[in-house]
Amino acid sequence: VDPKGRVKLAFDGGRITFFCKGELGEASQELETAPLTGTPQGGYWYLISDLMACLRSLSGTATLGIAQAGMLDLSTEGAYYMQTAMREPVAAPMVAQETPKAKPEKAAKAKSPKAKSSKAKTAKKAAYGVGRLKENDICRYCGGVIKLIPAKMVYGESTRRLGMECEYVYKCQNCNARVGCHKGTTRPLGNVANEVLRLKRVEAHRVFDALWKSGRMTRTGAYRWLAGELHLRPDRAHIGGFEMDQCQKVIELCGKMENEEAA
Repeated sequence: VDPKGRVKLAFDGGRITFFCKGELGEASQELETAPLTGTPQGGYWYLISDLMACLRSLSGTATLGIAQAGMLDLSTEGAYYMQTAMREPVAAPMVAQETPKAKPEKAAKAKSPKAKSSKAKTAKKAAYGVGRLKENDICRYCGGVIKLIPAKMVYGESTRRLGMECEYVYKCQNCNARVGCHKGTTRPLGNVANEVLRLKRVEAHRVFDALWKSGRMTRTGAYRWLAGELHLRPDRAHIGGFEMDQCQKVIELCGKMENEEAA
């Protein structure tokens, strides 16, 4: 199954059917549950990667629920997770393509340097994260449209206190998932995050900031250390753009360093 694909949860009384499909085939599994309040009906689609990250982090008895508009919530005594339902995936229509005509060798040679330059620019953009997320992209949570807006539209009166008067944010117009930009640019830190992931990023930042503020290393040195531990380039080591598993790794790495120094 494609890890970037979707999984369907179909509800029928006290029975839940998990269904997923990929290039190698499809699979489904039924589970009998004990309804607590109400009995959800119908099918809902969710992102596989986020759901799996959640299930790996939960332990003990989990309570699953479907809220308004298909919002999935999973909770245990010590954790809570939510994910917005997505649109049902639709296969792209097959479009016949004409076989390109061969061009004279001389013309090909004349365009070769330009093509090489274009490829180099594309590679450079990819190296710095440009093009990963842009305005009018589709939200990975709900299928809504993502817009680039001034940070003031998100943080309101707190914008000045946060030092974000001239900054921008990519935000889904439907479910409010969002992500900030590299300071002074419109280049996104990563992909948009829902409330659960944003809270996880805040937690990881709090633990990481406490590490370098303790005097163990400078702020710059701490980011270099983090980039090395996560096998990232220094310009990619921004917690504000991390996914759930990366945030958890930051917390574990900082905790490990504290324990080693305490010992």
